[in-house]
Amino acid sequence: MAREIRGTGGVAIPGILTRAGDIKSVIQIENRLLDGSYNVQTIGSESTDVMVEFYYETTERRLLQSYATSATPITIIYDNDTWTGIIRGGVLPYEYVLPCKYKLNFSVMIQEP
Repeated sequence: MAREIRGTGGVAIPGILTRAGDIKSVIQIENRLLDGSYNVQTIGSESTDVMVEFYYETTERRLLQSYATSATPITIIYDNDTWTGIIRGGVLPYEYVLPCKYKLNFSVMIQEP
């Protein structure tokens, strides 16, 4: 089973993809009206995000950061699922876990066909 992140041109980014799962999200505004009833307003259509946990080295962090700031699409392959989208947010917070190894949790906004 393949577990990898691919960047521009389908080139695999070295590292260990330990988790990737999709979640659906939609913006809703809920209001209580003067007569006591409720009004729920849905704004736009639901979007799909993929939450990713990835272990990598310094070079890959810089590459992923450049993809995030330039909104360059990446492809996430996790077992039998494949998603393509852009990394949410401009700055990717990371955690130092081992010598020369970092842990990164980020969200990818999926581009629906």
